[in-house]
Amino acid sequence: MSLYCSFYIEKEVLTGVEFVAIIFSLFKLAWIIAISNDCTFEANQLPTIICRLLPDVRDKKIRKLLNAYGIQLLHDKLELTAGGFFAIDSKLVFSIIAAATTYTILVVQFLQYYKL
Repeated sequence: MSLYCSFYIEKEVLTGVEFVAIIFSLFKLAWIIAISNDCTFEANQLPTIICRLLPDVRDKKIRKLLNAYGIQLLHDKLELTAGGFFAIDSKLVFSIIAAATTYTILVVQFLQYYKL
């Protein structure tokens, strides 16, 4: 009697097309994360740029508005998220690797226990 689980691993090797599709998906994910990191880094540099420009502004009204905007930007850091569930940044890669490693260890332990 064998136990059939949803994580049952058959002893088949991935075909070339499946392997290429997995690699392509990983590259897309890495590309999205890299772009997100670059965008958030550049956007979070904006308050320092505004503060450098303040002494050059002659109009007091514009200087006051820029000062208020710069202070607001200093307190509100930009963070790109996936629907508010999790941030899309370099920490996401480590979270994915940790989850995949944990799941793999659980599958291996169940396979050894049930000798599948």
